[in-house]
Parts: sequence; structure tokens; C-alpha cells
Amino acid sequence: MSCVEPGSGVTMPLNTAPGSYTRTFQHEQLASGPNGHCSVCCRHRRACAVAVVCALALIATSVGLLVIFVTKKPHAETIDTCMAKEGPLPPTGTADRLVVHPGPVGGVGIGYRNVQSRMYQVHVRKVVGELTPTTEAFVYDAPNRVPTVEGVGAGTHFTMFDIDPGVDVQVIVTVLGTQLQPVATAFVRPDRYNATARVQSPTTVVVHLHTPGHYYVNVNGYPGSHDTPLLLFVEQPEGPIAVDCGRAVIDVPSVASSTVRYFERGFHQTGIIDVAAGNTVYLAPGAYVNGSIKAGWAKGVVVRGRGVLSGEVLKAVDQVHSSDRQPVPYRYNGIDFAVTSDGGSGANWNLVEGVTVLYPPGYSTNFIDAPSPLQVLFFKAIAYRYSSDGLALPAHSSARWSFLKVNDDSLNAGWASHVRYQDIVTWPGDNSAVIQLSWGAAAGMVIEDVQFRRIDVVARAGTVPWAREIQQGSSSLIAVTQMRGATIRDILISDVVVYDDMATLLGISVNVGDPAFGATFPGGIPIGFIQDWTIEYLNFLCAEIGVGYRGPASQDQISLIQTGTPIKSWVYLQDPSDGSFVRNLAFTRLLVRGQCVSELSQWPGFQVVGSAGMSFSC
Repeated sequence: MSCVEPGSGVTMPLNTAPGSYTRTFQHEQLASGPNGHCSVCCRHRRACAVAVVCALALIATSVGLLVIFVTKKPHAETIDTCMAKEGPLPPTGTADRLVVHPGPVGGVGIGYRNVQSRMYQVHVRKVVGELTPTTEAFVYDAPNRVPTVEGVGAGTHFTMFDIDPGVDVQVIVTVLGTQLQPVATAFVRPDRYNATARVQSPTTVVVHLHTPGHYYVNVNGYPGSHDTPLLLFVEQPEGPIAVDCGRAVIDVPSVASSTVRYFERGFHQTGIIDVAAGNTVYLAPGAYVNGSIKAGWAKGVVVRGRGVLSGEVLKAVDQVHSSDRQPVPYRYNGIDFAVTSDGGSGANWNLVEGVTVLYPPGYSTNFIDAPSPLQVLFFKAIAYRYSSDGLALPAHSSARWSFLKVNDDSLNAGWASHVRYQDIVTWPGDNSAVIQLSWGAAAGMVIEDVQFRRIDVVARAGTVPWAREIQQGSSSLIAVTQMRGATIRDILISDVVVYDDMATLLGISVNVGDPAFGATFPGGIPIGFIQDWTIEYLNFLCAEIGVGYRGPASQDQISLIQTGTPIKSWVYLQDPSDGSFVRNLAFTRLLVRGQCVSELSQWPGFQVVGSAGMSFSC
């Protein structure tokens, strides 16, 4: 439920982080981060140089020669340096474009449903002096087709159009659904791009915006349209994109070829789409492709377009969250870059841009083990099943300007270092942590140099009673789940706005009670370390503060006290000792309902287990 809505008379301070209202979409420059690399001969150039030196020294010694090698460490391109050189290139002509995308021809699916919304109709026009004529934008209907999964809403409606940054646009929303009539109130999120919404008539809402972004339009508050929301996916017009740290440019394909799988406007039934190294899959605006994209370990792969990739007719693997899932030969994911190896041939980069993934039977994407740095731009995912994770990037990769409404970890960095997530809008389900920094990270693993900037949690889909998932941290804003001896360090989480209730701010579980896992460590389970985290400019507009405590020593999970309302615990850590595994975790300017938190004691009756090593400042 939203506790602060426009027009309520309640004013909350907005984030004051540098760059909170950044609207630069081309080649955004970031501060250079430590130890990042973009495209190198192997993951770490220092390792490459040492290996070469050792090999040459061994050869020289074997023939009786004494050779002294002097090497100079080559210049390493950090992930931040590469991000500044990558992304959409500026347009060659005028930068005042409005591009409205068509829907599939006729709007009728392949014998199973109509994909056109009967809840909303949308018309768009530029605001330049006198109002220009409107163009209808196709509105998709993506109902919840997983009745066994509760708490993710009845469905989602969305439309897509593109604008150049700075172009003023008026969006006229006609509410067709009688259950939402008459329209009394309306608002739009996120706030950071200064979009506005006003009620024009009992059936009409007018939205004004001038910045590309992913917007949630609410009608009649809560519950109102919360279970059947309208989303506006407003992005930059398609064009050339710089990849490989700026060394190559990928343009929009116009036709199919030997290296381009081109899906035109309309409905396509494909099943699994296998993509070889150096090839492109393009989903044109209005293309609705029923299938799954599998690139394996190929490099130089491009998946892009403004079309829709739907998995609704594929075999479901995780329809229910239970222990009786049946094994299947291949877990269908939306876009999969890490299934089988083809030898790793091709260029040392991959690109995913613009595509909308619906109904993935497994994960929305699977990029964790991709062999090359990956750039993700303007990606969208709407998924209702459990285990429908959003984005999990490989090392030295970035995701920007994307939207995720998923029912498992939205932004996952639990297996890779030197990763960046920026300008992401999320709508988590009951089973979804927004930021996940571990899921069983193993002993000896080091996850470092990971950054999350400008993240908006515009709503929460969940209505189910809080259950064991909360105890594991799955419903946290930030989660470190089943930490098993890893070191997770040098983490930056900056400028996050949470609009609705969130079960937990920070949930950390070390999984100390797992007998099978514990048996592999006779001397005791190594916990690992949470070290050198900066969490700054977090703004909880609607957080309720609950009470969290550690349960009996024999239990693996955190127990939560019922307080008469759904638990809204704030921070909990699960720790078998005294919390010393947390080292230098610093919160700066944490706002809860407009009040900056400087110490935990200011919240009466609230406890944090394992809080050693944490600090708060305003």
C-alpha cells in the first residue's frame, strides 16, 4: 500500500545524492572504480602477464639460460571507463523524435489469447507550441497466468514508445475498465524525472513527461489499479550502439541475413532460438515471439529490438514453489547466454537491448556464466512465477535504463565482480529481493567492486502473508542469502527510492544450520565477511518499522515477531557469534518517512542482531 500519494498534503524529502536527477542518456561518465576490466585476453590482465612471464622463464631455464624479464603492467580498462564509451550514440539528425510503436498485426494471438489491453487505451503526442495530433500506442495485456502463485497481482498492462531526452510528450490514457471508473485520482512514478499525472475526466488521465524512463501510472490509489497497473516504457529511439569499450558500433538491422534472425511485426511461434557467435536476433516493433533465446557461451551476440519475447507456451519449470519440481532436459529461460559451450569463439562482448521478456518459465535472463562482458540497455521483464529472476550479470558487465517486475531476485550480483546496475525501475513480488549479493556464495569466493545507482522500487506486488522467504532475506531490499564463507566487499548502493512497504531493508543469512553443508567443514563453517560497504541516500517513503530478532540457536532461520500487522522488519542479520563478520558497513543519509536515521536506538523496541561493524550518519 502506498502511504504517500500526490495531493495528500504530505511532503517527503527527495534524495539529495549527486546525480539523483541525472538525465544524460549518452555516454554517462562515472567515477572510475577499482580493479574493473572491460575486454581483455583473460579476466585479469595481471594474471595474463604473470602466466606469460612464468612460461618464458621456464623455457629459458630449461635450456640453461639465465634470463631476467622486466614487464610493465598493461593499461586496464575499468568497467566504468568502458561504460563511458559504450551505449547509444547521439542521433545524427534532430534530437526531437517521438516514435510510437505498433502492436502485433490484428492484436490476436496464436489461438490462445488476445494480447491487446481491454483496460486501457493510450494516445501520445508531442507538446510543441500548439498541440500536435495524437498517435495511438498499442497497449499490451499481460495477465497473471500462474494461478498457483499469489501476491503478484492480476496482471500488467504496458505500452512502448520512444523519445529523445528533452522532448515534451503528452500521454492521454483512456480507462476502459469499468472497475476503475470513475477515475478520481492518478499519479505517476518514479518522481526523479518530474513526470506528472492529472485526471481530465471520469475516464481520462493525462500524463506529461519529457525524459525517457519506465513509468508506473496509478489510477484511484490503492487498491485501485495496483493489481492491473499501466506501465509506460519510454526509451530512446533505436540507433547505433557502441560496444566493446567503444571499439565497435552495432546498428539496427533492416533485413534478415545469414547472421541476422529478423522477426517482423506479427506473431511468431519459434520454441528455442539458438544463436551462434557473432549473430544477431532482432525483434522489430510489434513482433510477438513465443520462444526462448539460447546463445550458450557464444560471444559477439546481439539480441535487440522493441518486440516482445514471450515464454507463455513453453514448458513451465517452476509453476509452484515446492520441493517436488520435476527435472527437465533444459530449463527454459527468457534469454540464456550460459547453457552449453561452443568453444567461446567470437568477439569479447555481448549486447542485449530493448527487448521485453514476458512469462519466462524459468529465469527472465540467465547471464551468470556468460564468457564475455555483457551490456544490457532498455531491457524489460514481466514475470509472475517463483524463480523468475530478473538480471544476473557476468563479471565486467553493466545494465542501464531497464525495468523489472519479477518474482525472484531483481538485480543479482551474487556470483560476479566488477558489475554495474544503473537507472533501474523495479516492481518486486513477494519472493523477490531487489538487490541480491549472494545465493550460496561459496567459501573462498570473492565478490567485489559492485555498484547499484539510481534504483527505484515503484511498488510491491505482494499481498501474501510474510512467510519463510522473508526469514531468508528474499523479500529484502538488499539480501545476502546463504552466505557460505565468501567475502563480499567494496559494494556501493547509492540513491535508492522505495515507494511502498518493504519487508526488510537488509537481510543477511549465513546458513549456519544446514547439516549437509556443515558436514563438509568438520572444523566449523566459515562464515565469510561483509566488508567495506557504502549504502547512501536510501529514501523509504513508506516504510513501517517492525521488530526482528534471532530465533532459538537450533534454528537456521531468523524468527520475526508478529505485531498485529504484516511484519515490516527493518534490518536483521543472522550470525552464530557476535556479528564480527560485518566490517565497515556504512549507512549515509538513510531516510525513513522523511527522518534521517543516525543510530538504531532512535527506534524504540527495535533490535538488530549482529550489528557490529555497522555505522549510520546523516
